[in-house]
Amino acid sequence: MALYWRPSDTSARLFVQTRIADGVEPQQYCLPLHELKVARSRYCLIVYERDYDLDDALWARFNFSAYESKLPL
Repeated sequence: MALYWRPSDTSARLFVQTRIADGVEPQQYCLPLHELKVARSRYCLIVYERDYDLDDALWARFNFSAYESKLPL
C-alpha cells in the first residue's frame, strides 16, 4: 500500500498491490482518495469504493496483528 500526493493539483491516490492465492502476477489497484471511504473494525482498516447511487463496495481490507486501544493525549 502506498499513498501518493501530487502538489500541482493537490490530488491524492491510494495504491495497493496484492497477490491472489494462486496467482503469480501481482494485482495492482489505484483510486483517488475522494472516491474511498475508510472504516475501522478492531484489527482491520476496511476501505470502500464510494458509490453514491448504490451501497459502497468493499475495495480493500488491511489486517494488522495488533492495534492501539487508546491514543496518548
